[in-house]
Amino acid sequence: MKQRSVISGCSAAATGSPGLTVLAAARLRDLRLVDGGFADGIRFISRHGAGVCGAFWMRRTDDGLDNELLSSGTGVSIMVDDPDLLDVSRRFGIKFG
Repeated sequence: MKQRSVISGCSAAATGSPGLTVLAAARLRDLRLVDGGFADGIRFISRHGAGVCGAFWMRRTDDGLDNELLSSGTGVSIMVDDPDLLDVSRRFGIKFG
């Protein structure tokens, strides 16, 4: 299996600005690595302090070469009284309803 090259570092998300993280990721996507290749994605610290987040670019799909990584389904319903949903919403101050 091919080892992934991932750019790691401090997150722009730590500033509380997801837009800044997206901008940084967009700029990093096209940078060439020392070996001449491109990184497969980025890894960054969660703005909630809950660990490390990551994102991988779908280069072949972006370049129109394949769509096999994409799929969709009907999904799973999450009830408003789901204990996990309530726990997460309480932890991060998310209000819904």
